[in-house]
Amino acid sequence: MRKSDEEHQDNFIECVRSRRQPNASAEQGHYSALLSHLANVSWRVGNQKLAFDAKTETFVGAPEANQYVKRAYRAPWVIPEKV
Repeated sequence: MRKSDEEHQDNFIECVRSRRQPNASAEQGHYSALLSHLANVSWRVGNQKLAFDAKTETFVGAPEANQYVKRAYRAPWVIPEKV
């Protein structure tokens, strides 16, 4: 395990115990991972050039790519559209 991972894990556990905000927000983590996920989707649909709408977080005119944006959940373990 890398030192940076260990520090994030320790910070997370401390925040669970203390109810304080972590050093890095979930939103920062989302944006940090987003480019890698977008590249993976492009590769999965045949290395297509895709247009991504950041506001809706969907691919414009690419239903095949949009199937990879969100996983299909099974009831009752469903995450609502609006959280």
